[in-house]
Amino acid sequence: MKISVTRRGLSIRKINIIMLIIAIVASVALVGSMMWTKHLYRKTRGITQDALEWRGGVHLFIDATDYMTEQMRSFVITGKKDYLDNYMTEVNVTKRRDKALETVKEYKSDSPAYKELCKAMEEKTVLMEMEYYAARLTVEAYGYDISTFPDEIKNVVLSEEDAALSQEEKDNAAEGMLFGEEYLHAKDSIVFKAHECIDMMEDELITEQADLSSQLKTQVFIEHILTFLYIVIMLSIVFVNKKLVIEPLKRLVGRIREGQNAEEEGAYEIRFASKTYNLIYNSDVQNKEKVSYDATHDKLTGLYNREGFDFLGKNVDIETTSLLILNVDDYKKIVDENGSDFGDRVLYRASGIIFRSFRSQDYICRLGEDEFAVIMINSGPEHKELITSKVASINKQLSKGGGELPPVSVSVGVAFGAGRIIFSDVLKQADKALEKAKSKGKNTVVFSGD
Repeated sequence: MKISVTRRGLSIRKINIIMLIIAIVASVALVGSMMWTKHLYRKTRGITQDALEWRGGVHLFIDATDYMTEQMRSFVITGKKDYLDNYMTEVNVTKRRDKALETVKEYKSDSPAYKELCKAMEEKTVLMEMEYYAARLTVEAYGYDISTFPDEIKNVVLSEEDAALSQEEKDNAAEGMLFGEEYLHAKDSIVFKAHECIDMMEDELITEQADLSSQLKTQVFIEHILTFLYIVIMLSIVFVNKKLVIEPLKRLVGRIREGQNAEEEGAYEIRFASKTYNLIYNSDVQNKEKVSYDATHDKLTGLYNREGFDFLGKNVDIETTSLLILNVDDYKKIVDENGSDFGDRVLYRASGIIFRSFRSQDYICRLGEDEFAVIMINSGPEHKELITSKVASINKQLSKGGGELPPVSVSVGVAFGAGRIIFSDVLKQADKALEKAKSKGKNTVVFSGD
C-alpha cells in the first residue's frame, strides 16, 4: 500500500521560518505604514506653517506699500526731507516688498497666486514712478538743492509744462498726483491683487488639506487593516504551534505513560519522536513476548538477519537514512575451491571488519550468503565522501588477508532515503547501484543516481 507524502509532516523549523518571514513582512508593512502616516501628518502641519509664512509675506507686501505711500505723501505735504529718507530706506534697505515676494516664491513659485503677486509688484513699480515724479516736483517747489537727493529723484525729468510751473503750483501738482484718482485707482489695484493672491493661496491650501485629509483617512484605514492582519498572524502562529507541536506532544507523552504505540501526527519532529518511540516500544514488546535472539540475528556473524533488517526498515526514519548493500567479491569461487567452512570463516572476518567500520548507532545486517547491509542513521548525500572512505578502509583491511584466509574485497551499492518515505524504494535503488558496482569489477562503490 502506497504511503501518502503527507505522513512526513511539516518541520517545526520550516513552520517557524515561514511564520517568522510572514511576521517580519507584516511588521515591516505596519512600520512602513506608520512612518508614512507620520510623514503625511508632518506634511499637513508643514502646509499650515507654510500658509502662515506666505500669508505673512503678502501682508508684509501690503504694509510696505502703504508705508511707502504714507511717507511720500507726508513729504509732499510737509516738504520735510525725513519722510523722503524713510521712503528711500524702505526702497533700498528694508526692501519689505522684495522680501515678501521671495517668501511667497519659496512656497508658491509655481502657483497662480505667486503670479498675481508679481503683477501687483509690477504695478507698484509703475506707481513708484509717479511717486518719484511727485517727489521731484516737491523738491522744486521747496527750492531744495537737487544734488543732495537720491539718484531716483535726480534722474526724474519734469515735463516742459510742469517745469514752467511756479513753486506753489508745483507743490499743488505733487499733492494732486498722490491724492488724485489715477494714483488711488492704481493703489487700490495693487492692494486688490495682493488680497487676490491671499484668496488664491487659501483656496490652494484648502484643496491640499482636503487631499492630505483623504490620504490620512485612507492611511489610517490601512494601518487598522495591517494591525488586524498582524494580530491574526500572531494568533495563527500560536494556533499552528498548538495544533502541530503542543497537542501532539501532549498525546505522545500520554501514550508513553500508558505504554501504547503513539500516533504519528503533528510536525515532522514530533512524528520522528513518535516513530522512534514506537521502534523502542515494539522492540520492548518483542522482548516481552520472548522473541528469541536467533529470530532477528544471524548465527554465524551475530549481525541482524533478514528478518531483523525488514523490521528495522519499517521503523527507521527513511528520510535521514543511508542504505549500503555489500557483496564479497569472488565468494563463490572461494567456496568452490576451499569448501563452505572456509567460506564461513571468510564471511565471519569480513562481517567483523564491516561492523567495526561503522558507528554503534548504525545497523549492520547479513541479508544472504555473502550479502551484507548497513543502515546508517542520520545520514544523507552530504556523507558521500565519508561512506567512500569507509568502504575504502574496509577493502584495505580485507586486502591484507588474515592468517590462512585469502585477501578479499567488497563491492558496494549505496542509496539515500532523502526525499523518500518508503524503505523498499531505497532498497531497490541500493540493489541497482550494487549491480552497477559488480559490472564495473571488484572493490567498487556506486551511489544511486550517479
